[in-house]
Amino acid sequence: MIVAASTLACGPSKSNSSISCDVVSAQNICYDIAAPTADQTSNLQVKCSSVSGTFATPAACPPSGFVGKCTFAAPDGTETDRFYTGTDVTYQADFCQSVDLGVWSTTF
Repeated sequence: MIVAASTLACGPSKSNSSISCDVVSAQNICYDIAAPTADQTSNLQVKCSSVSGTFATPAACPPSGFVGKCTFAAPDGTETDRFYTGTDVTYQADFCQSVDLGVWSTTF
């Protein structure tokens, strides 16, 4: 079952296929990975399913309501978390830089 899901999500050229998990309506966040590894693809599919998000390839985080993003090195590769209206921007920017050791940006 996981192999079939990975094959559908990745196709033959994984590095050229971005992925995302949109949970903006419930949690004001969209997880975005520009060049996912096989582990990142599998992990994000599981995470997205567990939070009732919408998994997409190519990535489909919405631009509407975007307030900032954190790009950081996750254990399985680089990830960008995009935040939306309703998020405590000051908290997320601080958490991004001091805990995730990431880069905060307000550019989509």
